[in-house]
Amino acid sequence: MNLTEDPALPPTTTNDVVVEVDADGVRMRDTVHLFLSRLVDPTLLQNPALEPPQSLQYIVEQLTRISSSSTWATCVVRWSDFLVFDENTAVVLENDYQRFMPFVNSALDGVLSQYFAEDYNNRGKCTPTLVFSHVPRCLTIRSLRASTVGQLCSIKGVVTRTSQVRPELVVGVFRCGDCGMESVPVPQQFHYTEPPACRNTECENKNRFQLVPNHPQTTFVDWQKLRMQEDANNIPAGCMPRTMEVIVRGDAVEVAKPGDRVVAVGCPIVVPEVMKLLNQANRREVQRQTTTGQRAQQEAQADLEGATGLRALGVRDLHYRMCFLATTITDGTGDDRKMTEAVKEVGDGTEADHTEVHLTTAERVRVQQIRRQDGLLKSLTACVAPHIFKHDVVKLGLLLQLAGGGSPRPPWSTLHYVAILTSASWGIPPRQSHSFSSGCRTMRLEGCTPAGRHPPRAV
Repeated sequence: MNLTEDPALPPTTTNDVVVEVDADGVRMRDTVHLFLSRLVDPTLLQNPALEPPQSLQYIVEQLTRISSSSTWATCVVRWSDFLVFDENTAVVLENDYQRFMPFVNSALDGVLSQYFAEDYNNRGKCTPTLVFSHVPRCLTIRSLRASTVGQLCSIKGVVTRTSQVRPELVVGVFRCGDCGMESVPVPQQFHYTEPPACRNTECENKNRFQLVPNHPQTTFVDWQKLRMQEDANNIPAGCMPRTMEVIVRGDAVEVAKPGDRVVAVGCPIVVPEVMKLLNQANRREVQRQTTTGQRAQQEAQADLEGATGLRALGVRDLHYRMCFLATTITDGTGDDRKMTEAVKEVGDGTEADHTEVHLTTAERVRVQQIRRQDGLLKSLTACVAPHIFKHDVVKLGLLLQLAGGGSPRPPWSTLHYVAILTSASWGIPPRQSHSFSSGCRTMRLEGCTPAGRHPPRAV
C-alpha cells in the first residue's frame, strides 16, 4: 500500500503548479470546434435554412467512422475548406502549427463527445487527431531551414526506406518511487521525459519515477520513421540528392512504401541527439578525488537541488537534427484516399486476395475506352521499354511478369512478404538487357538491373 493511502499518516500536500492558459490556443480550439459543429448541426449556421455544402460531407463521414471505430482515429480536412471558413485563423495556424496542434485535436475531441457521445464513449482509449491535406505551401527538402520549424507545409519526394511500426509514448503519468504519488500527465518532448520533481511537498524525490502504462491518461500511438529523398526534378546540376527523416504517427503509418513518390504534410521539427549526450565516450570532465564521506555529502546536496537542466550533462556539445513530423501522407498526385477512406491493409488476415482499386469517374471512362480498343495486348507490349526497337517477344514476357502472378501472402498467414521477380534473358547484349530493366523501372519503381544496381529513376 502506498504511504499516501495510510490513514494513520497526515494527509500529504501537493505543490500544484498554476498552468497559464494559452489565450490564442483557446480561440483556435473554439474556431475549429465551430467549423466542425456547423457540419454536424446545421442549426448553427448563420442561415439555418441552408444546409452544409455536399463537398464537405466527407468530414461528417469521417467523424461518424471515428466515433464508432476503435482502429481509426484521424480526420483529414482539406486545407482549402478550412481556409474558406476562416482565413485569418488559417494563417495563424499555418505559421505556428506545432503550437496549436493540441488545441485542434482538443476541438475534435469536443465535437465527438458532444454529437457522437453514445458511440464515442465506448470506442476505447485511442486519441482522435485532426490533420490537413492539400496544403499549397510545398517546400523542397533542400530549402528547409530553421525558420520553417513548427510551420505547416508539405514536402515532396521519394520514400527510400521505412522502419517497423513501434509504439511511442506521447503522454505519460509517472509514480514517485518514494511516496507513491502519481504525477500530472507529462507530454514527451521527442524523448523519454520524466517529471522534474514530485508533486508532494514533503517528498524530495527528483529522479526516481516509474511509468504507469495502464493509467487512463497515459497515451501510446503507432510510430514509424521514413527516409525520404528529394525528387530528381529538384536536384541542382552537379549536386547529390538530399534526404530527410520523416516521422509519422497514428493512421499515417504503413501508408507509404519504399519507392513511392509521396507528399508529406506536417511541420519541420528539431530533436535532440539523446544517444550522443548519454555516450560516455564523448564525456570530458575533470573530477577531484574525494573521500567516501565527501562523495555522500555531494550526493545529498545534489538531491536537494532543483532542475539543473544542461548543467547536469557537464561540458558537452549539444547535437540537434532536423526531422519532418508528417501528419498526412498522400501520393505524388495529391490523392488522400488512403487517409480519408482508410484504404490500406489492416493486417488481420480478413482482406481478400485481390487489391481493390479506387478510380474516379474520368479514370473509369478512360479504362473502358482502352478496353474496347483492337489489338490491346500489342499496344501494351509496345509500352514496355518504348525506346528499344523490336524484341516484341521479350517485351511481352516482361509485361506478363509485371502484370501476372499471385499474391505473395498466403490466406492463412498474417505475415507480409516481399515478392521478388527475377527475369533472365539469353542472346541479348548486356547494354540492351540493362535498357529493358530501365524500361521496367519506369513502370515499377522497385525494379533492379541484372548487376544488382537500381537504374536511374524516370522523370
